[in-house]
Amino acid sequence: MSVTFVLKDTPYVRVNPEAENWDLVPAEGFYELNVANATFVDLMMQLGRVKDAKRYYGEWLREELLPILLSVRKAKNIEGVLVTDDVVDGNIVHCGRSQKNVNFVLSQLEKILTSAIEKSTSVVFA
Repeated sequence: MSVTFVLKDTPYVRVNPEAENWDLVPAEGFYELNVANATFVDLMMQLGRVKDAKRYYGEWLREELLPILLSVRKAKNIEGVLVTDDVVDGNIVHCGRSQKNVNFVLSQLEKILTSAIEKSTSVVFA
């Protein structure tokens, strides 16, 4: 299971519409972030969004976005935040929790929040 973040009313376009198995992706200038449920919960706790961590869906209204954006930027400056061991005794235990992937998640979330503020819209996740 996973949680996806997007701007409310994000337009989507087809990738390879002629192909039998085509995908939908956000239109140019829009972003999407998909994280595992465990990563979502830890991310929400790090950002101080305890109520969001308990339900896996919601909407951040425009007036909520700036404080969340500032929390994301603060988290980006903490080395090792949200990072867990990827491999223990040869077994993958937390896929995507390396520093590189955490940095990617935080950067993408920062892009989504910044874009929402610029476009005067909200961010939805489910």
